[in-house]
Amino acid sequence: PALFYAPESEEERPLLMVLHSWSTNYQQNIDIPLAQFAVANDWAFIHPDFQGDNDGSPETTASDLVIADMEDALAYAREHASVDESRIYLLGYSGGAMNALHLASRHPDTFAGVAAWVPVYDLVSWHAWHLESGGEEYAEQIAGACGGVPEEGSEAHDECLQRSPKAHVPEVEGEVRVMIAHGINDDVVPVEHGLWAFNDLVEASA
Repeated sequence: PALFYAPESEEERPLLMVLHSWSTNYQQNIDIPLAQFAVANDWAFIHPDFQGDNDGSPETTASDLVIADMEDALAYAREHASVDESRIYLLGYSGGAMNALHLASRHPDTFAGVAAWVPVYDLVSWHAWHLESGGEEYAEQIAGACGGVPEEGSEAHDECLQRSPKAHVPEVEGEVRVMIAHGINDDVVPVEHGLWAFNDLVEASA
């Protein structure tokens, strides 16, 4: 499932792809203004589901199925709208920002710009942080998706690392235009995640 808008004009137009956040799906209502922006400016727009909310199911939480869903949605939009390939933009926040970094790291030449608001960058550390701060629901969802508590040396630990942008973003340092936004007092995703993403995205020589 996805929300999709294609301008009627055959003229090539920008494409805005928006990814829903951690605990919801493609019908997330706070993304409506982004869709309205696209329609008002005659941009193509797609808002895909990618396995729904991260409820602890193995199929969710940056699984291979999630990555494939996002890639399929991007391909669908490019096929069914007249898209200016030099102006494809990607936006996500929370779990959506996590997945935006995943998608950008796999297709660094596709996106003219990426906006990652409050990205979850390292699922292992985020799991530990929520256990310590009382966010058991998030910790349980991470453990459920990764096949268990991600303790050092466990298969669940390795799985959580692979599902984290941290494992993939360094491969494209300096290759992707990304805006990272993160509040210093965020009490759901610590600001360190945004800083880690920034440090891995910037070329070492910059």
